[in-house]
Amino acid sequence: MSIVKYNRAKAASVIGSHDRSFDAMWNSIPTDVQATLSSSQLAALVDSNWRMAAESKAIAAREAIENGFVWNAATNSPAPLAQETKAATR
Repeated sequence: MSIVKYNRAKAASVIGSHDRSFDAMWNSIPTDVQATLSSSQLAALVDSNWRMAAESKAIAAREAIENGFVWNAATNSPAPLAQETKAATR
């Protein structure tokens, strides 16, 4: 990876000032793609992936609220968002 290309992409990226977020998105791009694309194209790809991740998280949150649970992969079962209390049902 070219550090110059990385620095230019980071400077051009909307999320470039968020080091950990930018690096997570950057590291998801295969190195052969990083070598092929320009820094401005890489910045656009990082930002596009960031928007896609945010949209995906928003969809998951809406579905969890609609369904009243999230999926617990460790137990392979639904985990309720909140337990009903007797006071809430009165």
